[in-house]
Amino acid sequence: MDLFGALERDKASGRAGQVVPVPVSGEGAIERALLVGVGNGSAAMYRRAGAAAARSARGVRRLASTVSATASDAEVRAFIEGAVLAPYALRRPEGPQAPLRELVLALTGPGRAAAVDRGRAVAGAGWIARDLVHMPANVKDPEWLARRARQVADGTRLEVSVRDEKALAAEGSAGWSRSVWARPGHLG
Repeated sequence: MDLFGALERDKASGRAGQVVPVPVSGEGAIERALLVGVGNGSAAMYRRAGAAAARSARGVRRLASTVSATASDAEVRAFIEGAVLAPYALRRPEGPQAPLRELVLALTGPGRAAAVDRGRAVAGAGWIARDLVHMPANVKDPEWLARRARQVADGTRLEVSVRDEKALAAEGSAGWSRSVWARPGHLG
């Protein structure tokens, strides 16, 4: 692999999110090599770099990165958030447009698991929020929302309490109950 040749060929500046593909021989486990710019090295630039790497790797099941090897915890979190959130799609496609399934990071120093866990948690919450926002209204009725809340809470320390219109009225939330439950079981 001629990394410097690829950088010269693409007149790489190193700006955050700039991706330079590097030809590979096709032999071995590496399908594609990408050089990704991190700009000034701030967390925001690492987020942009993670997003660009994930978009450029669409259709690749597994992406390994050394970009974050010398990054701070905040930069590692940002890179993970960018890589996980960038390929978001409500309907998860298969084939060449499929989003990344696995991100492997080369990290240095002890205690980096907390940064990775935090990045995954924030990105996962972002993915859930996007699903909630983009799900068509004719799909996300109260039952769907209750199921989704239970799915999100499953395996965590969260507790889910679902109330119907009668319970809302009994708790003194009658106004809320009337506005939401125009048709029982459906958002009004």
